[in-house]
Amino acid sequence: MRLWRRHRNAPMKRAREILTDMGFRVPVRISTADISPTLLDLPKLSPEQIERFVWEAGNG
Repeated sequence: MRLWRRHRNAPMKRAREILTDMGFRVPVRISTADISPTLLDLPKLSPEQIERFVWEAGNG
């Protein structure tokens, strides 16, 4: 995870595409008033899913 923070940035559109391909539904728009409840309602990613996300973001 530390490597991701230092070296990679995924545009929102690409991040949403990756998560959708992984079976996660991420709303296209989230208002600032609803951000915490919306994020809390999203399923948590497993370490393997995080690794896949980071890999795809870096290679897509």
